[in-house]
Amino acid sequence: MVYYSDWDSFEKAASELFASAADKARYTIKYRNCDAALVLKVTDDATCVQLRTGRLGDIKKIARLHRQLCQSTSLRAEKLKSRQP
Repeated sequence: MVYYSDWDSFEKAASELFASAADKARYTIKYRNCDAALVLKVTDDATCVQLRTGRLGDIKKIARLHRQLCQSTSLRAEKLKSRQP
């Protein structure tokens, strides 16, 4: 497991991992109350990238990444539906 220290490198690695393993990749967002931190994790069972942040300013960035990953998932689902006979 790799913890990234800055947002830009994490966002790039997470997007690339999600795009490369589209059928296996998943992500989680967890709030750790004892640390007052959000932990984001993107994995495809072989590779795992994580970011731990306690900064309030990162919430908009997290929402943008969430929206991006949801859009790519829904586009992938639409492509699969169009392929079915």
